[in-house]
This record gives sequence, C-alpha cells and structure tokens, in this order.
Amino acid sequence: GAVLAAGGCEVDAVTLAAIVSGSVGEVAVFRRPVAAVVSTGDELADADAPLHPGQIHDSNRLALTRLLADAGARCEPLGRAKDEPGALRAMLERGLSADVLCVVGGMSKGTHDYVPQTLEELGVEWLVTSLKLKPGKPTRIGRSPQGGWVLGLPGNPVSCAICFLLFGAAIVRGLTGRGAGRPVMLRGVAQSDLPENGERPMFHPARWSAAAHGEILVRPHAWRGSGDPFVLAGANALIHRVAHAAATPRGEAVDFVPIGMPQ
Repeated sequence: GAVLAAGGCEVDAVTLAAIVSGSVGEVAVFRRPVAAVVSTGDELADADAPLHPGQIHDSNRLALTRLLADAGARCEPLGRAKDEPGALRAMLERGLSADVLCVVGGMSKGTHDYVPQTLEELGVEWLVTSLKLKPGKPTRIGRSPQGGWVLGLPGNPVSCAICFLLFGAAIVRGLTGRGAGRPVMLRGVAQSDLPENGERPMFHPARWSAAAHGEILVRPHAWRGSGDPFVLAGANALIHRVAHAAATPRGEAVDFVPIGMPQ
C-alpha cells in the first residue's frame, strides 16, 4: 500500500486527515520532549514587577518558553536562580531530569558566573564551550549524565534568542524525530547597506518579504550591537555574514536564515 506518513514527518492537520481517511486508527509517534528553563542573575525581575536600580526584566525566560514550544517541546520554567552556588546547584540538578535544559546567563567568566563549573560538578560533559559567532560567543552545548541535552545561553536577550534559533531549535527538532539538520539558508536582495564585518561570523536581524515579481527582499534592521534589546522586534530573518565580509551595498545578494514567514 501507499505510505501515508513517512517516518520523521509532522502529524499536522492534513497528514492527520490522510491517516484517518486511510482507516489507520493508531500510529507510532515520538514523545514530546520536556525542556526546563533556568534564568540566572540577581539583577532579574519578573516581567510584571517594578524595576529597582540595577534590575532588568527577565525577558529571556518568557521568550525561551515560547521558542521551545514553537520547536515542539513541552516547557517547564523552573524559575530564577540567584548568584549563589548552593541555590544554583539545587535548581540545575532539578533541570537535568529534562530532555533539554536551557540555562540563561552565567556563561561568561565573571566573578559570579558559576554555571559551567556547577554543571560540570553535576556530571555534564561539554561538547561546545564557546562559539566563534556574533552574537553568542559564550554559548555552551553539552550532555547530561541522564542523557539529556544542556544548552548554556548568553544572558543578553538578542544573543540568547539568536543562539537558540540556530542551535537549540535543531536539538528539539531532533528529539521530536524530525531530524536536527542545519538551518535553512535562503538568498535575497539587500534593501539597505550593510557595513563590513569583523573577525567573527555574524547573524544580523532582518525582515524578509517577497516582491510581486517573485524576488526575495531582505531589509536589515538598524542594529547598535548585542546591547540593543529591541532589534529582534519584527524580525523574521537572520542575515548570515562571514568573517571579514566586505561592506554589502543595497541591491546586492545576501544569504539569510528565515525565522518566520515572509511579510
């Protein structure tokens, strides 16, 4: 007989209709992976809490919860861990029971950045300890003793989101049976100038759309660096720029990773 749904395909609405129309009453599917999210840092406050001097809102926890769900995971936010080794260790130990543990912040080499060492003490083996990438240099990827994945993400909101979209989403997709794979790369026409790039490959937030004649248009967002928390608002693409890339004038081709539908 004909194959109604091949291994690795998503059982969406039309696939489900085909399965039912084929009088198939039961199919084997992958279990939806469980993801735990831990935010770190004494400076973080809840999204609806008033800010005191030196505080910022914990936007990463909310963003990651949504991004993990979009990738196919069931998310369990564990909360925020203070910059204190004992409290941090207890929360991370809980998170290691998940299929994917995402830890945000504490990945650099600051005085209060205990996360990598604490996870190592809990048996995590790091496969990646740094990325030659902008943004996202302090990103880490590892495996837990329980067999799960551990993703250490930068505390900067832009870096956190971009690194999850490039690496974390692929991990979750692999656990759902769809295959990890590399991000899809498309080519379009730059709608504004891009300056020359530095020594690290870069992913620049942008917005892509399709013109009436079928041409793909890519408009880079104005970006003041990873400290700009608003550059991803409205972005549905990440322009890939190789290390030491020359300036790209408007009208030239650029490669980009789509992170949303064209608009």
